[in-house]
Amino acid sequence: MMFLLHADSRSPTSPPPPFFDRLVLVLIHYVHFTQAHSTSWLALPNSFRYRSREQKNEELASTFNTIASIYGDEAALKMVKIQPSVLAFEKSNFQPSLDAFGETFGYEESKEMVIRNPGLLGSSPASAAGADDLTMQLSYVVAFTRPIGALGPATIIGLLCVPALESALGVGKGELFSALFG
Repeated sequence: MMFLLHADSRSPTSPPPPFFDRLVLVLIHYVHFTQAHSTSWLALPNSFRYRSREQKNEELASTFNTIASIYGDEAALKMVKIQPSVLAFEKSNFQPSLDAFGETFGYEESKEMVIRNPGLLGSSPASAAGADDLTMQLSYVVAFTRPIGALGPATIIGLLCVPALESALGVGKGELFSALFG
């Protein structure tokens, strides 16, 4: 099942689009809104920034279709939900980067790694070829810490620093927490 989105293909009398098409259209409009109302859109290439709304919709839909053709429809939708900005990435790098990741980790493992961390879609083929085991490991960390929000990684790092603090302060194991929260 391939998503074929065309900006001008829907008339007011046509039936509503299927659920996934509607969701992708909502995500496309969300990307447009965030680009228009924040400073993050300044990072987009000029070739993308100064196009008409129809051209942007067509390009975003084409990028989504490219992701769906490589990773599958469900995985593409999942990646766009996680990180809508992937629709602004250079789609010509998607397959060559996946191939470069595949040489290091294996093709299927690389697909799963990119699905866990959609930011890797922005990798150039040259940087993907230089990926090491840390890239794979960090994809698990990104997938694990995403649901706990922005304070989650800071909390985890803070908890990992507790033994160092106890050692530096000369207190016994667990005494720091009992003194703070006891």
